[in-house]
Amino acid sequence: ETRLSAATARRCLHTLVHLGYAAQRGKLFVLRPSVVAFASAYLDSMNLELVVRPYLQDVRDKTGDSASLAVLSDADILYLVHVSTNRMVRVPCAVGTRFPAYPTSLGRVLLAYQWKEKLDDYFRKTRFAARTDKTVTSKSTLRNILATAREEGYATTQDELDYGIVSIAVPIFNTSNEILA
Repeated sequence: ETRLSAATARRCLHTLVHLGYAAQRGKLFVLRPSVVAFASAYLDSMNLELVVRPYLQDVRDKTGDSASLAVLSDADILYLVHVSTNRMVRVPCAVGTRFPAYPTSLGRVLLAYQWKEKLDDYFRKTRFAARTDKTVTSKSTLRNILATAREEGYATTQDELDYGIVSIAVPIFNTSNEILA
């Protein structure tokens, strides 16, 4: 994944073990809870919780549905803020939850506004597997869906990530009109 030599990757992992961010179990390495400090520092530095949560709560209160803020992280969406609802069918997610981008409205809206080169790279590297019988896995169909999402300014899915999950996502842009979340 890192394209580092095995020896270099192993030295990096041993350093992470020494610093307390990873542990070694036989030949395997696992993350330790102290890694959460990195995520907390990132979220705290952006004040996301303070800035975004009131808006997401307002969306949740007006619609009765969960509301989230996510970013694209490799081939996945990564939840940064989530305000849940008490409905029977809901996506169990919290800060740090990841899902593949292609079967989610959040992922589709994030992909729709990527530069052509980044999107081509995504399609080259991603393995599309059906999560339900409604999951779109055809690259050409997904490209058309992304083009429509970009044109319409939103993306939707129904029963693609899991049955009973219906969602809509809209983009948030920075001042340079690049997609942020």
